[in-house]
Amino acid sequence: MDAHSTVDDTMGCTRREAQFVDLYLLLNFNGTQAYTEAGYTARNANVAAVEASRLLRKPKVRNLLGARAKAMVGNIEAEKARLMRCLTAVAYADPRELVAYHRGSCRFCWGKGHRYQFSAGEWDAKMLAFEEREEKAADTGGTPPQSPDTRGGTGYSWNREPHPQCPECYGLGEGRQIIADMRHVSPDVLALFAGIETTSDGGVRVRMHDQMKAREVLAKIYRLVDDAPQVNVAVVSAEALNAIYAEGMRRAQERSAEVRRTRFGETES
Repeated sequence: MDAHSTVDDTMGCTRREAQFVDLYLLLNFNGTQAYTEAGYTARNANVAAVEASRLLRKPKVRNLLGARAKAMVGNIEAEKARLMRCLTAVAYADPRELVAYHRGSCRFCWGKGHRYQFSAGEWDAKMLAFEEREEKAADTGGTPPQSPDTRGGTGYSWNREPHPQCPECYGLGEGRQIIADMRHVSPDVLALFAGIETTSDGGVRVRMHDQMKAREVLAKIYRLVDDAPQVNVAVVSAEALNAIYAEGMRRAQERSAEVRRTRFGETES
């Protein structure tokens, strides 16, 4: 029997008893409210409390409560682990995988005689425009256009390293911001990504989550969980289970609220 079927198994309880157990956990161990919302009838709240306590003493109800409470804690632990993975990724991802600043050759670095160098596509477009102007001048009897300057040649590529003796850029080349294609970024680095915004000059800027803040949150979490107790919920009594899990839920909620306040800037409504 797998873990999921174990949690769904009523372990000999009736449908209403199982519903009572689920409501008992959902309502923060309020037996009186769980008893009435499960469909049981009672003359007043005191009677409901007594009957709820009687239900919790039944072995099959206690067994089901232990199993489902244990599953609940397992879900909390899984969520905590996922949050820790996300925070760790944000804290230690390399931002250069999202945005980097590279320097490449300028137009004069590798041109012949360090003259202006065209790319192949630019040269083709320039020659086409020249030929059109030349034809127009011939048709209208106008002055023929001046031939493009070919002295620097073609083949420009910014990806080449700057020429160390370039008289124009002095070997520094031209700088460009490189933004990664988000389709090809690893999940850990993508956790750092907080969106794209348009700048006033029409460009784009990559926003990132605060890495130092993520590291501060991690440090706080590690200090909080260092003294977390280890509990075998399957063997404790119903009364002890109330106290243990109420305390566990309180601690988990406090940690979650602290993470949201610190990491995401959320406030309690």
